[in-house]
Amino acid sequence: MDTNEKREFTRVPFRTEVKLSAASKTIVSNKLENISLGGAFISSEESFPPGTMCLLEIKLTGPASLLKIGVEAKVVRAEDHGMGVRFNRMDVDSLIHLRHIVKIQSEDPNEVDLEYSQKLLKIE
Repeated sequence: MDTNEKREFTRVPFRTEVKLSAASKTIVSNKLENISLGGAFISSEESFPPGTMCLLEIKLTGPASLLKIGVEAKVVRAEDHGMGVRFNRMDVDSLIHLRHIVKIQSEDPNEVDLEYSQKLLKIE
């Protein structure tokens, strides 16, 4: 990882449809650009302002099922072409799916395991 990099978690490209909901507004985008154990960047013409708490639904489709990752997130960056969100809370099943996605897409799966155990679970 670049020593100048501020990100805490390995980020990987992952394209799928997402839905963000906050208050009475919902933004749907089929352009999830990248994802990590700690957050994601969603390309969209619309965005919520930084600081907005939202519910993020990430669709995962497989040959025999439709799975979803559900996560409570906070918008940490808004740009003309999308927004960055930081994950705050998710259920165990969603965390397991997310970990597998990032690990499979990563160039260094062992680093993802370390991030999972040391940064998320706080196991030394």
